[in-house]
Amino acid sequence: MRYIEKDPLQTKIEFLNLVVLVTLIFVGAFAVSAKFALGVLVGGVICIANFHWLCLGLKKVIVAPTVSRGKRSAILRFYVRFGITAVALYFIVTTGVVDIFGVLIGLSVIMVNLVLITIWFLLKKTA
Repeated sequence: MRYIEKDPLQTKIEFLNLVVLVTLIFVGAFAVSAKFALGVLVGGVICIANFHWLCLGLKKVIVAPTVSRGKRSAILRFYVRFGITAVALYFIVTTGVVDIFGVLIGLSVIMVNLVLITIWFLLKKTA
């Protein structure tokens, strides 16, 4: 497989995902409870792992020797990733070990990060 270099923006997004996750965990631990913070951690790890898995899958599609092989591979990877995530979330929710609202906030780490980065770029552009 041919190596595809990461864009600096992607590297920044990946780093800031971790910063946002750690911030949300600390805020959740001090403002709500340890169970809530654990839920944020679990949801954030699932979210970030899905993001990395998606990036790896898309890189393999880009360097695929044929279009049809890359397309089939991408569809299969999507369903496998979706199934594993669904099973993991099912067990997390049914066991009740973590707070479900914490998990939901953790699952939104990347969206929060992208909104913050967009606001930062817009403020930087207008200044």
